[in-house]
Amino acid sequence: KTRLVTSADYVSQRFPQSLGCMAIAINGENAPMVYVQPDQINFQAPALSGVGPASVVAIANPGAPNELRSDPITFTSQQAYAPACFTFDGKSVAATSADGASLIVDPATVPKGVPAKPGDIVVLYATGMGATNPAFAPGDIVTAAASVTGTVSLSVGGIAVPSTDILYAGLSPQSISGLYQLNVRLPALLPDGDAAISLAANGPQSSQGAPIPIKK
Repeated sequence: KTRLVTSADYVSQRFPQSLGCMAIAINGENAPMVYVQPDQINFQAPALSGVGPASVVAIANPGAPNELRSDPITFTSQQAYAPACFTFDGKSVAATSADGASLIVDPATVPKGVPAKPGDIVVLYATGMGATNPAFAPGDIVTAAASVTGTVSLSVGGIAVPSTDILYAGLSPQSISGLYQLNVRLPALLPDGDAAISLAANGPQSSQGAPIPIKK
């Protein structure tokens, strides 16, 4: 059945390692769980050492006499930095207004979404941006602001955002430790339309991904 993690599932202020009678093991280590439905499981990868092959196993009824394990699936673990922005349905970058009151997205994709204006401060959500200070382990609930320790660069609609306009780049407070946020002042010269977001963290760069809608 469908299960979204709630505060009742937390274990010692950490996300659980099983949810809805399901668990995921990566190289034999159970991963923090976020969401389960019959055809989808969302989880955070545990800390893996180095780059190379890793195995993923889905486990039904973990620890029970009727436990069932899937055949392993192999993937390649990446370097410490693999930045990517989350999206709304793959069509628009996941973003909110600075106060979190509005979703910055085409209303055709998400009802009640609104475009941003050039010069607005928006919050973008991302993953794969590396170590932070203070550090949080996979599965931890982030209890305070934690800025990334590496360099961050961002362009919007092909316009580089000055470092002074990246007001915060780090973990998203009160979220799972794999969720990062960037508080960004958008370039003032952006034209109306969809502006593609490109994000880089300590060198590695995201592919030119989903855009943010702009309207003056």
